[in-house]
Amino acid sequence: MKIAINKFLIFISLFFFILTYERTRDETINGKKMTVRSSFLVDEDTRIDEGSLTSNNLYDITQLVVNGATLTITSGRNISKIISKSSVKTSLQEKYDNFQENDDYKYGLTSTIVAIGPNTKVFIESATIYVDSDFSNAIVAFNGASVYIRNSVFITKSDYSKGIVAASEAYVDISSNSKIYTEGIFSPCLEVNKNKGEIYGSQINLYSEREGSPLINNLGDGSVMILDASGKSSNSQILIIQGDNEVILHKCL
Repeated sequence: MKIAINKFLIFISLFFFILTYERTRDETINGKKMTVRSSFLVDEDTRIDEGSLTSNNLYDITQLVVNGATLTITSGRNISKIISKSSVKTSLQEKYDNFQENDDYKYGLTSTIVAIGPNTKVFIESATIYVDSDFSNAIVAFNGASVYIRNSVFITKSDYSKGIVAASEAYVDISSNSKIYTEGIFSPCLEVNKNKGEIYGSQINLYSEREGSPLINNLGDGSVMILDASGKSSNSQILIIQGDNEVILHKCL
């Protein structure tokens, strides 16, 4: 029994070493060199089953996936980012000013999961991503990264807190009864943002509660295809398209 416990502790130590040994790195995002901070870094293939992971650092990405690594999250895993509202400015004008002035916020570099790089992949199945932090999205993919989501739930409760964002030739595939709920202002469920991001959705449910939070927001030379989906936007548009973009909806309610 003692040997088994020691082996388990060694495994846990190695696992957290893989995720945490480097927290700050430079990345080029949308053509701009930026310093990226993360609570947990994944730069080699990693699988996470069950349990929960919570971040309380406003200025960090909870899980950053880079260098062609694959992160797999399955089996009821819960990942949360929760920030005390007393730690950030609360007026809508101050939030707007912060968003406009802070590149980390605009690029989504304080989000829960961020994937960067052409061979970087994230697979999420039967998991829950919960975000209660202004300026923090559930998932952001950049620079050709790919994200595949099945039967999972995404909840963002704060302002400027989007569901899923694809930018810079990143690809997101979400299906199999996955659900996205956003409750804050300026918090779209799905967004393509700059340089040919792409989102494909099938058999999904999208819900947004506040102003400036369309279900689908296509802003920059990208495409969105949604099949067999349902949704409701209580105080915003269903769809916003800007620029040379494409959105295809089929059998959507």
